[in-house]
Amino acid sequence: MISHWWGGRFADFIAAVDQIVADRALSICTVLWVCTFANNQFGEYFGSRIMDTPFARAIMNADATILIVDRDAGSLTRSWCCLELHCTITMEKELQLYTSTGMVGSAAVSSGPLVDAISRWDVRKSEAAEQAYKRQILNFIADVPETCGGLVRE
Repeated sequence: MISHWWGGRFADFIAAVDQIVADRALSICTVLWVCTFANNQFGEYFGSRIMDTPFARAIMNADATILIVDRDAGSLTRSWCCLELHCTITMEKELQLYTSTGMVGSAAVSSGPLVDAISRWDVRKSEAAEQAYKRQILNFIADVPETCGGLVRE
């Protein structure tokens, strides 16, 4: 499962995917789930609960989650990316972070502005296009009822 921010540069995204494929020696038959391509980005209904979302279901069925950190570290500001990493960790799945130059922690990506941004990452500062999703995601991560503090239609 590939987690990313769709506002990053597509060429950088592809460079990271190419590096992931090479590092993991993936075959052409390996399935990579990428929300930008798997979900309708305009009007997709994600379900009423976090665990019903396509993101959570993809993580449940994946061997690993790989977060691609774009050159502006935009993925670190997105609530959905934070949720995907939280689900990955709580489901005890493998987690790796990549940039367009390689895996974070490797010789290619051991320091620099993106590594610094990762070390300062704070989920509380993340954003979502819809405030209701942000609240639901942060509630889920904090292990409080998902709709706490939100408007709920009866």
